[in-house]
Amino acid sequence: MKKSLSILLSITMLLSVIAGINITSYANPSVCIDELVIYNVTEPVAGEKPDFDYQQYDFGGAYSSYLQPYMTDNSPYHNGISWFDETDSKFLYYNGNTKFVCGHTYTVRILVEVNDRHDCIFDDINYMSATINGINANLLYNTELTEGEKDYSRCVSASFTLGGHNYKYTDTQKASLNVDGKRIFTCKCGATRTEKIAKITSIALTTSTYVYNGKVKNPKIIAKDSTGKQLASSSYFIGYDDGRKNVGTYSVDATFCGDYYGIFVREFKIIPPGTSITSLAAGKKQFTVKWKKQATQTQGYQVQYATNAKFTKAKTTTVKGNKNTKKVVKKLASKKKYYVRVRTYKKVNGINYYSKWTKAKTVKVK
Repeated sequence: MKKSLSILLSITMLLSVIAGINITSYANPSVCIDELVIYNVTEPVAGEKPDFDYQQYDFGGAYSSYLQPYMTDNSPYHNGISWFDETDSKFLYYNGNTKFVCGHTYTVRILVEVNDRHDCIFDDINYMSATINGINANLLYNTELTEGEKDYSRCVSASFTLGGHNYKYTDTQKASLNVDGKRIFTCKCGATRTEKIAKITSIALTTSTYVYNGKVKNPKIIAKDSTGKQLASSSYFIGYDDGRKNVGTYSVDATFCGDYYGIFVREFKIIPPGTSITSLAAGKKQFTVKWKKQATQTQGYQVQYATNAKFTKAKTTTVKGNKNTKKVVKKLASKKKYYVRVRTYKKVNGINYYSKWTKAKTVKVK
């Protein structure tokens, strides 16, 4: 027993010497605290609220201690714990809704008080060491000590820095004609970033006018965004009108999907096959023009003539019936040179469709 007491006294004296403490100035202190260890502190997790629950801790050589259950309406402490966002310079309150954010540094501050069942002395800040979850902690302050006091408090802190954001795709706001879209990525901490989806600026058909040849027409869609990039064909579905072989107008529906939305309609037409002039003969104040018969998908012809190659102020006459292949044009100016051309036509649903004009020929009337 004496040997044990001797060893205990030696250890106490040694700790006192190391810590630079004069233990005689206090009322028979039984323990000199030279180490403060706090563990099981719930470290910051991005997207979660701070934990203010009671934590385990230990003092070097102390057998009884507790976290101060200190909290007022204006205090961020609860159960002796507070969290401080060093990045935004603000406390995270116990009853608040603030969550940990990636990339921020947080300091946990823990206010500890030694139980009055033991006479315990905190060593000088320069000698005392403290850790929180194995991280070296800062010793912030302690209460004023006077001889005979048995309750001593110390505030320690340690900082934790969260890693950068880990974004994952969560949603898409689709782009459309003249409307930008965006892809949305969210981190578990609640932070978001977006990627722009360039709006569609043009939707056109590869061909808008076909000449009848007896085959079904299937024009493709060309869609481009605001960067000039052509959208992949997988960005839309195409729907066609029935037929698409004879003379007339047909619709193509483009239904966009994926990163885009909207249904857009474009039209194309099939015109009659053309003809060609076979002869052009002059007469007295008249000329006679003949052309090749074109009976397929036609109902007749038009003859156009003018005194200039640009056909300004031209006159047009219609020849009904696709079997007629000759027209005499009278009451012309004598000794004048005329430019002449011919085309076919067909009327569908009240609309006239015309072939391309033949190459112009000239004749000088008598």
